Amino acid sequence: VNERNSGYTNFSDLIALQQGTTPADDLGRTFPLGQVFDPATTRSVTQGAIDPVTGLVATNTGYVRDPFPGNIIPADRIDPNAVRLLNLYSPPTSGGLFNNFFSDAPIQSNQNTGVVRLDDNVGNSDQIFASVTYDHSPSFQPPLFPGAGQGGGEYAGTLGITANSSVLGETHTFSPTTVNEFRIAFVRQVNLRSQVGANDMGIPASFGIQGIPQTEHNGGLPTINITGLNELGVANSLPVEKDGNVWDLRENLTKIHGAHSFKAGFEGEYNYIEYTKSAQPRGTFNFTGAYASIPTANVGDTAIAQFVLTPTASTVENGINNVGGMNSLGVTSIAHSTLTRNYLAGYFQDDFRVNSKLTLNLGVRYEFFSPYKGLFHQQADFIPGTPFAGAEYVFPQGQTVLPPATFLQALQTDGVAFTPISNTSGITPKDDFGPRFGLAYRLTPNLVLRAGYGVSYGGFEDNGALSYAGALNFPYQLSLTYPAPNSAEPITPNNSIGLLENGLLNVSVSPSSVTATSGFGVTGYPYRPTTPYTQSTNLMVQYEVSPNQSVQIGYVGTFGRHLLVIPGMNNVSEMLPPLLNPQVYVPFPLFGEGAGYEDQGASSYYHSLQASYDRRFSHGMILLANYTWSKCRSDEESNISPSAEINGYRAPSIPGFGIQGDYGFCEADVRQIVHAAFGYELPFGTGKQFLSNLGRVANFVAGDWSVHGIVSLQDGQPFSIYCDIETAAGVGCDADLVPGQNPIGGPHNVNQWLNPAAFTNPPIATTLGQSNLAPLGGAPTQVFGPGFHRLDLSLFKQFRTSDSTYFEFRTEVFNLTNTPNFSVPFSQLDFREPGFAQITMTRDSPNDPREIQLALKFYW
Repeated sequence: VNERNSGYTNFSDLIALQQGTTPADDLGRTFPLGQVFDPATTRSVTQGAIDPVTGLVATNTGYVRDPFPGNIIPADRIDPNAVRLLNLYSPPTSGGLFNNFFSDAPIQSNQNTGVVRLDDNVGNSDQIFASVTYDHSPSFQPPLFPGAGQGGGEYAGTLGITANSSVLGETHTFSPTTVNEFRIAFVRQVNLRSQVGANDMGIPASFGIQGIPQTEHNGGLPTINITGLNELGVANSLPVEKDGNVWDLRENLTKIHGAHSFKAGFEGEYNYIEYTKSAQPRGTFNFTGAYASIPTANVGDTAIAQFVLTPTASTVENGINNVGGMNSLGVTSIAHSTLTRNYLAGYFQDDFRVNSKLTLNLGVRYEFFSPYKGLFHQQADFIPGTPFAGAEYVFPQGQTVLPPATFLQALQTDGVAFTPISNTSGITPKDDFGPRFGLAYRLTPNLVLRAGYGVSYGGFEDNGALSYAGALNFPYQLSLTYPAPNSAEPITPNNSIGLLENGLLNVSVSPSSVTATSGFGVTGYPYRPTTPYTQSTNLMVQYEVSPNQSVQIGYVGTFGRHLLVIPGMNNVSEMLPPLLNPQVYVPFPLFGEGAGYEDQGASSYYHSLQASYDRRFSHGMILLANYTWSKCRSDEESNISPSAEINGYRAPSIPGFGIQGDYGFCEADVRQIVHAAFGYELPFGTGKQFLSNLGRVANFVAGDWSVHGIVSLQDGQPFSIYCDIETAAGVGCDADLVPGQNPIGGPHNVNQWLNPAAFTNPPIATTLGQSNLAPLGGAPTQVFGPGFHRLDLSLFKQFRTSDSTYFEFRTEVFNLTNTPNFSVPFSQLDFREPGFAQITMTRDSPNDPREIQLALKFYW
């Protein structure tokens, strides 16, 4: 923002720094990239009719707005509070329009651990051990920006983890062929993460922002997302406290009988969790630039302009008043929940030596994963089903405090049955048996065939707050989202919600005061879920080249079924032209669009060819090298830390597309991998091939040297290119590939990794409910990022002080060749812009540059 302190904001440099033109608006006009549009000129036009403002004939029916003359925002349109907030950003540390700030503030991390262990042999048949461990590991990661600006996401701030564990174990030998092992353990962990200045009150009000809850541990600015800039303010998930206790009991019995080695066991685990968290305790304010750009074509990096613009009355005929402010706002109340869950498992296996050539491993494992259950029955679940035919809101029976009448009225209006039941935590499967099979067959004295197959159940992983959806559901936690109807209208006609200064003033986080038009945020999960599982299989051939060398080659595959995903619910289920309001077309209009929902609907496959060479220690050398060619595809999105480079589900509820429409390469797919680890004792000094007759002093200098290294060579990982315009309302979009254009054509370097001409936007949806799904774009994960190449080398020197003691000096060099390993390009820019596909980061920062570490150890 140039010259912002002199009373106006000049964006002319934005045009100078970018090249190309915007898509044509509905009057057929195109503009330079970087042009800022006046929201006060937003108006509707009808195809074939004359626009009274410009005298042009509309080419389409929709909305248009006019540019600011000279790309300068007048002084009386600038919000001084927004400018003060922008001044919280640190000055850029490098040139360029994008990725021009680098911060590498030191991270403080302390680990204090104490362990006491006692072992005792009780007679000839029993061995007992007991141990107690204490661990306190506080850490601090500074925010990106000083003062109230903060930024840096949920890991910026303080983290305190304290864990205590106790274990008691006993091994009893009944006979030489029968042994029993027993273990019981208790673990308690306290995890508290909070932001800097968590108890500094009044910061939002000092920037003119009203209505932000000023309660203990909730200090700081709301989360402010301005597209193109780093997040400003405190991360929307802080503070969070999670305390847990775990009791674990294990029993294993081994019995050898003839050619059989039987083993059977049991495991039981009880979890107790106390959880205090809010997804958006201060609110999340989003400014995308859509109000300062061409409607439906948010291009030109205009989010900063939208942020500083004060919404005002329309200045044109038939215009829309108060356009501007936030594109969406979200807020969540702080909730406390106490939950428990159980895990039970049992197994039986038999290692059967059929004959001198064939050994079989046969087994089965049974597992039961209970759902999280609210200890005080404060759990509810939104089961979407179909409006007026199967949709339910299950609520704990016998609760004295019911949801407010406005919520019950919303359920009735949207066709959702209010169903009080005794068990709201759900019913999980009780038939999760996983068979295991393996064999080893010696084809010749030097050639062995190995194969295996097994089914492993994954249970229900911790997805943060959504894992405890019932305990954090309405009315135990209130979650509200206020999206704008489209890119031409504000969130509310008078900006009572959406204006920066209003903040949360007109938004209530009290369940008793919400209205039936609030867009209730609810979450859900299947009442009878299916346990996720993976089938693993392998077929390997191993050949012994010599007594100390072997090679192995074979196939390894895994197949995931019923994988846990969060596609959301209450999504649009038909194609909508871009400027329609999605909230009107969701199944439950009085509830938030895209509400959180867990499901087990994804699948995956992984095929690989793996080869390895193993040289066990001989003549001073050891070497292990392997090569993998693999391919992984899935429609599972990461639940905990979704990648910004792989788009989320575009249209999970549209028939014929769903989550399967986003079946693409796995986020971790790496086509080729070469790894090698080696060690070599240099052949110099006493007892070695060369200089073996050195004297004691000479050998002290020249002998006992060794070198060790690890080589890693990997292909790049996939990422997606998004559309740079809105092609349909309420859904996402991936760019189409242009036939005949090579996506990695052109320079294909850090300045331009991809060929911009290889990508294009798909057609825009024109008809409500159209069957043509082309506006959703092409397949995801169209391209791959740079590979990873690294050589770590170490040099060891021993200085013997006696036959049994010595010093060891180490020089360890990480990334010996100082090779930068680049991250994926900055691909979320419009592919018309000059910064498209430019790489400005390394993938393993701050550990990417060469590092040298020296160490001295004493062995006795």
